[in-house]
Amino acid sequence: MNETESHPTPRFKSDRLLVYRFLLRPMVGYQFLMVVQLTLGLSLVLQNGILMVFGGQPARTPSVVESKLIILGDVVLRLPHLIAFIVAFAMAIGLFVMLRSTDFGRSIRAVHQNARAAALMGVDVGRVQVLTFAIGIGILAVAAALLLPGTPIQPTQGLQYTVITLLVVVLGGMTNFVGIMLGGLVIGISEAFGTIYVSDTLGRLVPYVIFVLIMLFRPQGLTWRAS
Repeated sequence: MNETESHPTPRFKSDRLLVYRFLLRPMVGYQFLMVVQLTLGLSLVLQNGILMVFGGQPARTPSVVESKLIILGDVVLRLPHLIAFIVAFAMAIGLFVMLRSTDFGRSIRAVHQNARAAALMGVDVGRVQVLTFAIGIGILAVAAALLLPGTPIQPTQGLQYTVITLLVVVLGGMTNFVGIMLGGLVIGISEAFGTIYVSDTLGRLVPYVIFVLIMLFRPQGLTWRAS
């Protein structure tokens, strides 16, 4: 029996979540890479559709903090980047606490580990999956807003962050929250130092070089066990 057949129907109208219902929900129970390929293909369709309608000319979003700097001795920080780091770190900690210490977080982990067993224990698997999808979209919206100040916006910009996200997930492990946090710090810090000490263009290659080296000498990633 396919794992998706044992999932109960959500108690609310998840039909409004068209992307989840018609594209992602049928993929539940399949390999992770198949879902990645599907969502990556969807992003390419959306990007090229936006390019056809609006063109590829970069646009900017005015911001009151765009040009503000924080100077700490020889260290100069852009205020938008500092705000983005603080908010992202706070969201990550909040998500970690939610997954570890709340009933809903434990339900998410149970559904991820074994959806059929979770359903037998009384967990509304369909509802958990839809809410998890909604939380992910909400986090993505906040991340996009944090990146806007001082950043030119264009339809193909999301692909860069998609690739970086995949690097972080591979480095940290799909089920290891601490590993993903560590992978994100490694990728972010390496790119920042690369753009400072190498060049703005070549520096962006540094995270990919580090990724290749880690995969060559430590294929299991940055952590030794899954959480």
